[in-house]
Amino acid sequence: MTISIQDFINNPTSSKFADVPQELAQLDPIKSLSDKTVEKTMLGVAKAHYTKSVEPGMDCCKRCGNMYTASLYGGLASLLSNVGSDELVSGGHGSIRQDCWLIVATLFRVHSKELE
Repeated sequence: MTISIQDFINNPTSSKFADVPQELAQLDPIKSLSDKTVEKTMLGVAKAHYTKSVEPGMDCCKRCGNMYTASLYGGLASLLSNVGSDELVSGGHGSIRQDCWLIVATLFRVHSKELE
């Protein structure tokens, strides 16, 4: 949510903020962190992005619960099973990160391309 309000403050005329009251851009940044109107409004704005970007990788975790290190592989499997090959092959890239015990981390960088 904090990122959404910052995006709104930086570009309040963006089409994704069409339903956001313009007076929210005038709020004190510290007060905006605890303002329930800002919270509800920005959650509504971020919902579509969350659904498209995060949900596809959450199936396995929702079914199995907390898997610690295995959650990284579960997220990758969920992503591959929920996102069509046409979307994956669009030359996109992303990263999947998992932290464990504050000293160990695993990071996958994923890049897709069409096979010839």
